[in-house]
Parts: sequence; C-alpha cells; structure tokens
Amino acid sequence: MNWGHRIILGYSLFVALVATMITICVKQDDIHLVSKDYYKEEIAYQGQIEKLTNVRRLSQPVQLRYAGAGAARLTLPASQAPAQGHILFFRPADARQDVKIPLHLDPAGNQDIPLGNLAAGLWKVKITWHLAGKDYLSEQALVVP
Repeated sequence: MNWGHRIILGYSLFVALVATMITICVKQDDIHLVSKDYYKEEIAYQGQIEKLTNVRRLSQPVQLRYAGAGAARLTLPASQAPAQGHILFFRPADARQDVKIPLHLDPAGNQDIPLGNLAAGLWKVKITWHLAGKDYLSEQALVVP
C-alpha cells in the first residue's frame, strides 16, 4: 500500500469515528438538565449569592450530617427555628430521583430527616428558608450509605 492509500484510509477511519460519536450523542434519550428552568435560574443568580451571604452571617454554621439508623440531622441556629422553607435532595446522577421536603425545625433548630426513600450515593442538599424578611440558602453534600 502506498502513502496515498494510507492517507485516504486514515482520513476515512477518522471520519467514521466522528460519525459514530455524533450518532451515539444524538441517540441518547436519558439526558436531564440540572433544572427545568436552568436559564431563568441563572439570570436570578445574584439573589442566590445574597442568600448564601445571609447564611454566612449566621451565629452558627448550618450542619447536615448522617445521624445513623437511616436518618440525617439538619441543625440551624436556634434563632432560625420559626423559619419557613424546604429541603431539596438533588441527585446529580439522575434528576428524576430528586426529593423536596418541607422545613420543620424544632425549637432548638434541629430537624431529623428520614433517608429510607433515598438511593445510596451522593446527594446535594439545598436548604432554602425565609425568616424576618431575609432569604437563606445553604448547599451541602450528603452521602447516603
């Protein structure tokens, strides 16, 4: 085989590889965006920064930890106990498994969250609440065994 045929063969293999990769990408049907309103949320990102700043100004940090026995414990400063909000368990691997639960803190600022309905693995947890005219947002990672 002379050098001209080798160039044509190499180019043909490259084109076949690119065509195969494009075909695989186009046929994927399990692609899920992080959020259905992704672009709208990006525009409102300055509000998110302000919510995160409000959390950093709290007297104690927000804590979310695995408490054993299939539960997690969320701890906020006691001053935040009357807050209204929700907790979003976001599954990076599959958005269809996301779970949103209401925020119900006890007077000490704690909430026990059962994890029995969550699959094992990494979950990103977004805690959002409102109190006294201020909005708060805390993002944490939790590994469910």
